[in-house]
Amino acid sequence: MGKIEDQYAELLPYVNTRIDLTYIIGELIGELNCGHAYVGGGDYVKADRIPMGLLGGTVTKDKSAISGIDKIYKSQN
Repeated sequence: MGKIEDQYAELLPYVNTRIDLTYIIGELIGELNCGHAYVGGGDYVKADRIPMGLLGGTVTKDKSAISGIDKIYKSQN
C-alpha cells in the first residue's frame, strides 16, 4: 500500500455508517489536491427528525433575572 492509503486505512475500523465512510473518502480526495471533486450517496440511515416550533415571547425582568412571561407569540410556520 502507498503512504496515503496506509494513513486512511487506519481510520476504517472506526467507520460505523456510510456517512463516516463518505467523510473519509472526501478527506482522501482532498489529499489528492483535486479541486471540485465530490463524493456522496450510498446507503445510509436517516435519523428521525424531531418536530419543533420556534418560540418567541415577551418577558418581564427584575433586578435578579427574568421574572415572568407576558406573552407567547404564535409561529409563522
